[in-house]
Amino acid sequence: MKSFSQTDTEQINLSNQTAKLVVKDLIRGDGCRQELEQTYMKISKLEERDIQKDSMIVFLKEKVSNQEFIISQKDGQITEFRDLSKKLENELNSQNNKIKWFRRGSIAGGACFILLLLAL
Repeated sequence: MKSFSQTDTEQINLSNQTAKLVVKDLIRGDGCRQELEQTYMKISKLEERDIQKDSMIVFLKEKVSNQEFIISQKDGQITEFRDLSKKLENELNSQNNKIKWFRRGSIAGGACFILLLLAL
């Protein structure tokens, strides 16, 4: 396995010290290129994650709006039930009053009937 990506085209004579520096620079350049590729991959993954977060935010906002709609519908139902309850209470009170007057009339009628029987 070669550690260099460059190919040899001509023979150049370099001193040992210069050759070592060239090799270090080549190795450092290859390492920088690999690091740059890794950085691009990381940026790509972060962008994907941001897209997923954005789609999740949209989904949750829709869910919140649906829940708010349901709550408003429930509030409307509660108001209607309160109104209906008041109407039913009023009707019940009206019926109770009618029954009271019927009882009073029945008692008065019965008393009059007994008085008539006694008078005859």
